[in-house]
Amino acid sequence: MKTAFATIALTTVAVSAAPTCSENYSQCNGQNWPFGVCCKDPNFTCNKKNDYLSLCEPKPKQAMELQANQQCAENYSQCNGQNWPFGVCCKDPRFSCNYKNQYLSLCEPKKELMEIEANTQCAENYSQCNGQNWPFGVCCKSANFACKYKNQYLSLCEPKKYEMEQEVSEVNVWQQCGGKDYKGDTACTAGNSCVKVNDWYSQCQPTPPNANQLATWAQCGGSANNFNANGKTCRDADKCLAYNSYYSQCVPK
Repeated sequence: MKTAFATIALTTVAVSAAPTCSENYSQCNGQNWPFGVCCKDPNFTCNKKNDYLSLCEPKPKQAMELQANQQCAENYSQCNGQNWPFGVCCKDPRFSCNYKNQYLSLCEPKKELMEIEANTQCAENYSQCNGQNWPFGVCCKSANFACKYKNQYLSLCEPKKYEMEQEVSEVNVWQQCGGKDYKGDTACTAGNSCVKVNDWYSQCQPTPPNANQLATWAQCGGSANNFNANGKTCRDADKCLAYNSYYSQCVPK
């Protein structure tokens, strides 16, 4: 019985002494190191730092390549440029790394994705539906509204026919509210003020926001542009409209 016990004990010690290799960038050797002097990842090797420490690090010629392949960019973030140290790639397969200049390339939606989003994202009533660099559909969700040009930066979804079945007692945003020989209504809708442009023309424009509020048409949410509202919200007359997970905008209610 004693002999059998000794054999079992020796077998147990032999099994427990089997090498245990280290994870990437972790210790793999040093004075009195009790585990295997090896790395689990074949692309890494155990490099001596001093008598007390060795680390699993990328093999010399593969270090930068390995790091680059593991660090693709987030949506709408930098993915290339002069001396760019990481992978020229995007994590999202629906995005591609688009060149802007020698210092900057960005992860942006592939053409087919932009076309799909444009066709499926029409605007709410009285909200923006077009303008310079507008990324969504030039259309309105309501069949009774049309996308009407205001200037190169802004088009709005407005009723196809004003005063269709009732008199209008208040003037909508961006419409005329005063001026010489003007005979129409002068009171603007809530959240807007009648601003004099010249002697012949006054216009209903969004009332400037308070210190803790975001301006009309400002970004109010989403991951684009590394947005941070810093506690600010849209004006009371506006609402935060989410177009997708990347961009939300303050638009008139």
